[in-house]
Amino acid sequence: EKPSMKPEEIKFLHFDHYYIKEGHMDEAVKLMKEYKDLMIKTGSPDPFDVWIGDLGGNIGWVVYTQPDKSASEFYRKSEEQMADNSEELNALWEKFVPLLKSWHHNNGIPRPDFLYSPGGM
Repeated sequence: EKPSMKPEEIKFLHFDHYYIKEGHMDEAVKLMKEYKDLMIKTGSPDPFDVWIGDLGGNIGWVVYTQPDKSASEFYRKSEEQMADNSEELNALWEKFVPLLKSWHHNNGIPRPDFLYSPGGM
């Protein structure tokens, strides 16, 4: 509701890729919703998105993305968030990990030159 940054301020993107064990996607989505509710409850102003890959059958792929102004800002805020909510975040993570086949993360930068603009090129 109250974003911590404007779109043009975003210079860093963090991605977590989760590969969910077959038959556990509903439970994984439920835990991601609990994470969202925790972020709302604690007043986190930082945006994030959760993408569920379901093309080609039950592939069990979830991507969590979070933008920030810089890598250092992202990791600083992550440490603060963990310090403030470690018990609840750890409890969610302990429930989530057994659902995973594997996971990895990577970081990147926004590419506004790749944005789709209807009617314009």
